[in-house]
Amino acid sequence: MMARELQLEFFVEPDLHEWELDKTHLVRTNREFKQILRQRDKGKWNKKSKWESREEVCARVFPVFERYLQYDKVIVSCHAVLMQMITGDTEPYEYGEVRRFVYEKEKTGKY
Repeated sequence: MMARELQLEFFVEPDLHEWELDKTHLVRTNREFKQILRQRDKGKWNKKSKWESREEVCARVFPVFERYLQYDKVIVSCHAVLMQMITGDTEPYEYGEVRRFVYEKEKTGKY
C-alpha cells in the first residue's frame, strides 16, 4: 500500500469511486457494457445515456477535493477514467501512471 510505504496518513473517500458506466445498474452483459463504451468513445452522450456525465463526476469529486484544501499536497489514487473526466485530459493514462493535477476551486467553475 502506497500510504504505508510512504508513511503517510490516508483516508478512503467513497465519492472517488470509478466513473459509473451504467447509472441504472440494469446492464448485465459484457456486450451491453461494450456497446455503452463504444457510444461514449464516439462522443454520443445524451440525456438518455446510461453513464455518468462529466458534470456529474465533477459534482461528486470536487467537494471531496475541497475538504483537503488546507494541505499543501494531496495524493489521490483512483481510476484513470475518473481522473480524465475531472482534468479534461484526452490522452489515456498508463497503468500506475502518476500525473500532477492542481485543483484550484476558482478555476473549476460550476460543476
